[in-house]
Amino acid sequence: MIEECFEVEQLHKQQNNGKDFDSENLTDFLPNDADSKPKLTRWATFSVVVASFCGCLPYGYALGSVNSAAVPIKSFIGSQYMIRYNTTASQSEIDTIFVFIVASFPVGGICGCFLVPPMVNQFGKLRSMAYLHACTTIAAILMGLSEVMMSYEIIIIGRFVVGCVTSSAGTGISPMYSVEVVPKEWRGTFGGLVSFFISFGVLVSNTLGLSQVLGNPDHWPVLLALIGFPGLLYLICCTFLANSPRTLYLTKGDTFGAEELLKKLRNSDDVGDEMEILAKEKREQESTSLMTVLELFRSGTLRHQVVATLVVSLSQQLSGLNGVVIYMNQLFGLAGVPENVVPFCSIASTALLSFSTLGTVRLLDRLGRKPLLKYGFMGQASSLILLTITAEIKTEATWLPYLSLIFASVFLVSFAVGPGPVTLLLVSEIFPQRSRPAAITLSCVSIFFGFAVTVIVWPYMQSSMGGYAYLPFAFIAVSCAVFVHLCVPETKGKTFVETERAFHSMQIDHKWCKGKTEPVEINANSPMHADTSV
Repeated sequence: MIEECFEVEQLHKQQNNGKDFDSENLTDFLPNDADSKPKLTRWATFSVVVASFCGCLPYGYALGSVNSAAVPIKSFIGSQYMIRYNTTASQSEIDTIFVFIVASFPVGGICGCFLVPPMVNQFGKLRSMAYLHACTTIAAILMGLSEVMMSYEIIIIGRFVVGCVTSSAGTGISPMYSVEVVPKEWRGTFGGLVSFFISFGVLVSNTLGLSQVLGNPDHWPVLLALIGFPGLLYLICCTFLANSPRTLYLTKGDTFGAEELLKKLRNSDDVGDEMEILAKEKREQESTSLMTVLELFRSGTLRHQVVATLVVSLSQQLSGLNGVVIYMNQLFGLAGVPENVVPFCSIASTALLSFSTLGTVRLLDRLGRKPLLKYGFMGQASSLILLTITAEIKTEATWLPYLSLIFASVFLVSFAVGPGPVTLLLVSEIFPQRSRPAAITLSCVSIFFGFAVTVIVWPYMQSSMGGYAYLPFAFIAVSCAVFVHLCVPETKGKTFVETERAFHSMQIDHKWCKGKTEPVEINANSPMHADTSV
């Protein structure tokens, strides 16, 4: 920096005929603020994209693959039942086993959520993801051999393992890694990659699951086995990924290494602000311990945030998304779409979901979190109500089934605009650092619990209620939209201290929303005040 100032002084003397340096004109030669801001480097982009792609694409692929291969998988279940028990399985028995196959993924997801803290503390983020993706690769190979091994239980076990990995490495570790590697100005954008790669995984599986490709009785095991490709890709690329500066500074105590790594990741020598944030976080860790999920529930000062986390996370799934995605072919069949057109309708819908999510990621930092979340749930509720109407009057006109495609597309876009990318980002922004890991764990468990409930009850609701099966999900979506409007403040660009004050300053008369806690006085010596970064 001294050398740069000396060069500026020499340049000033040359331009002023050797006159002495005038400090008031220094700003004419120093770079603008925009030029001195940390830049998004290729290394940081590559690292985050690989981690997000390999962690989150299997999530979406697991959703779409069972939708695409439902017919051959059910046929395989029936044939194995005949071989084992020498009797023909009823349709209800086949459907029950298929529900076990579908539900094993979110059940594994619930278990995987609890792997994140111990694995990250023991191995770090990069090594943890490597170990987990190795498990996915093994599980994918087993699922690919399920027909040869004549066992549908292998599929259940394999999907359980994949669920563990996607919830831990995908929705757990990779978002934390992304936040620590990219500049804070880009955190909203890269946080949205989680939803994009999940939806892109659904698109890939639906495309490969066409009967003309892999979704047929001869090749469906290959369709299931391909879920291991992202994990294999990560194992190849992991040695080229950037380490986490936070891990170097806080876990390994390597202050110099963390600073040098930040300079490379930001392509700038001015990383003092980020180093100061890490220093504050280290002081907080030394003075206070991380909260557990149980302590989170017992905390009176964080009661509002815990309620908001539970409501938004559960509603993200209980508004019916994965019931629609997993049983999408059946949904279009219920709406009256011709059978030969159904697979292509599913592909078109998931393509719309993927690109809508991609277009939304920049809106997170422009429009804010609250509007996207609120109007996203409202859009889902409206489209579900319209789907109910078209499903009940589908025989009145030949064009009504295709109107259902439009409403289903609106439903998916509404999710891609709000609940999909916003939920986990919102949770990470409304909690202080010491409670954030527990809050993320709570949110992920809630998401996968809602996921499991949806995929288990949806087929039975559909068979007993017909088109009216959409209405309970619509009611949940409307209720969450109202809750967000009344009880959740905007978090864009706010520190935790500002968010905490916003929660307590909202004038709500409803006891179920406001709670019994009093506003917390936050002072400079408070542990929560020490964490001012979001």
